[in-house]
Amino acid sequence: MKVNPKQLSQAFCNETQEKIEDILITLNSISQNTNLTNNFLSNPQISLTEKKNELTRLGLEKELTNLLLVLIENKMINKLDQIIYQIKKINEQKNNVAEFDVISSVLLQDTELSEIKTNLSKTTGKAIILTNIIDESIMGGIIIKSEDALMDLSLKNKLNQLKMKLIR
Repeated sequence: MKVNPKQLSQAFCNETQEKIEDILITLNSISQNTNLTNNFLSNPQISLTEKKNELTRLGLEKELTNLLLVLIENKMINKLDQIIYQIKKINEQKNNVAEFDVISSVLLQDTELSEIKTNLSKTTGKAIILTNIIDESIMGGIIIKSEDALMDLSLKNKLNQLKMKLIR
């Protein structure tokens, strides 16, 4: 039976409920270590036993080692970033958390970010994690973006809307 990254992530989260935060950090480190993932874990010339021994030697959590071995056996190690993403989303959902990017032309002050965070929390009913991203091309204002929502309050957008009205 073929398993997709979302199903595998859900099963993994069910197994490791209390340790997800720590495991996510470790998974991100593994994913960013291209030498480990490209040259070792996905290398078909290295036996599964050798890979298992090396992962055990690294002192990884048993559940994490098992997850990596399942990915290797099913030739899905190249889907590690998708697995990490799904685990992160499942964890956020479980903890009633939502992540938003706040894009602005300048770095926002803590008070401004706090006000945005409070308003988003009231709107969504969730704890909010904000990331302030600087993009000078928006000229002013802000863009608030999540995985499934976009609120463009930028000066660039308002000027474009005005331009479209004038063209009509």
